[in-house]
Amino acid sequence: MGLGFLVTIIGLQFVDESTAMVPLLTLLFLYMLHTTGELFLSPIGLSMVTKLAPKNIAGTAMGGWFLSFAIANYAGGLIATLTGWSRWRRSGQCRPV
Repeated sequence: MGLGFLVTIIGLQFVDESTAMVPLLTLLFLYMLHTTGELFLSPIGLSMVTKLAPKNIAGTAMGGWFLSFAIANYAGGLIATLTGWSRWRRSGQCRPV
């Protein structure tokens, strides 16, 4: 997953300043690397949860595992709001594709 962020840094060097767009291949490789990383990480995490949790609460522990993803996504949305993404989008500097 770290390679996906490296692709982001490389892609930032090719940003078109007038439209704030990056090349399509940058996004393609970013999503490919992040999705592959998540596909490798998720089964390992679920396996760890089922092995470490007591048998009678294994289902609840797996629910907690998925709840942690929901909380992380919500926190990411809050961070995006606090850093000004929504204001930048409303200002007209971001055009829909």
